[in-house]
Amino acid sequence: MKISNTPLTALIHQRLKYLSKRSEILTGNIARADIPGAKRREIRPFRELATQQTMKFLNQDTLHEEQCTLDISQKDIQTENREIEREMEIMEMNHNSLNHQALLDIVSNFYKLYKYAISRSG
Repeated sequence: MKISNTPLTALIHQRLKYLSKRSEILTGNIARADIPGAKRREIRPFRELATQQTMKFLNQDTLHEEQCTLDISQKDIQTENREIEREMEIMEMNHNSLNHQALLDIVSNFYKLYKYAISRSG
């Protein structure tokens, strides 16, 4: 089994993909902030998307790489009924970036632990 195909690492990698996609959407919101009447777009919460994906392979013993893919489609991106506020979008973008960087640090440390364990074994 590949290290990246464990449920935990698959979830972490999917969260990273989700945060990247959310960053794209927030960037689009910031770019459209000057357009009068432009509505804010947002992606469905990660928890909803991950729960939906988890149900697909809940009762299986092993994971295959294609099962560890979180599908984010246009139906998961919603247009809200409020106008875009540039300052709020920038704050959301900063928050999203901090979450992304924190998760990257966790992944980096996770793989360093594996590397250490393998190099120290017999």
